[in-house]
Amino acid sequence: MRYAIPLHTVIALAALLGAPRYAAADDAAALFRAVAREHAKIRSIDADITQYITEPGRPREIFRGRYRADGRGRFRIDYTVPSRQVVRSDGKLFEWYYPDDRLLYYSEAAERDRPGPGFNPLDGIEKELESRFELSGGGWRLYGFFKRARVYHLRDRQSGLDIEVRVDPSIRAVITKTVRDRRGYELIRESYEGHRDIGGVFFPTRVSVTARTARGITSSVTDYARVILNGPMPDAVFRADYPRGVTRRRLDE
Repeated sequence: MRYAIPLHTVIALAALLGAPRYAAADDAAALFRAVAREHAKIRSIDADITQYITEPGRPREIFRGRYRADGRGRFRIDYTVPSRQVVRSDGKLFEWYYPDDRLLYYSEAAERDRPGPGFNPLDGIEKELESRFELSGGGWRLYGFFKRARVYHLRDRQSGLDIEVRVDPSIRAVITKTVRDRRGYELIRESYEGHRDIGGVFFPTRVSVTARTARGITSSVTDYARVILNGPMPDAVFRADYPRGVTRRRLDE
């Protein structure tokens, strides 16, 4: 026999779980810093990834491969789908190599050039929390099925951008991050889902990113599998090793 939960019971339960608990501003800030420190524990990652990329006027693309990165800003992706491709950066040089065509695109490495999924949503924020960002908020909100999150806002004193960060205190992890401009227009939204405890750190199995660009709204979804955190990551992983006869072209050509 199936029982239906009365609507007023659901509403009452939601109100109970969503009711803000008293917390001093210092406590809210302490929790945010604790979450930042938790993410900073991830010094390297080795995982299989599947990426779904959607851009205006183009069919959705699917990429699969092995993703490796470390806390020094270096990363490498060895794609097998849709074709063999190697995307790497040693922090100074960014390269995208097509082995079957012996074709190499390159440029100076920059934060915006990184196509790989980041593994620390608070990278660069925690270190400049006092000097650059103004932290406020810390109120409670419901998400998912009666899960609780605290909502923070960081105002970037340099750019005027507002960064909304929602964290789940039970796992000390970021679940969403939204960047808005001075007018309140949403520029970037990141969503972190399906967290798993990997070596004492809760890591998301899916990361979704939506960004407003000059060409329109672009989105990417990255699924992580067989994740290894803080394992050995030799320098050789990020070194270039190309055969003779490779054609080299700048990305902006």
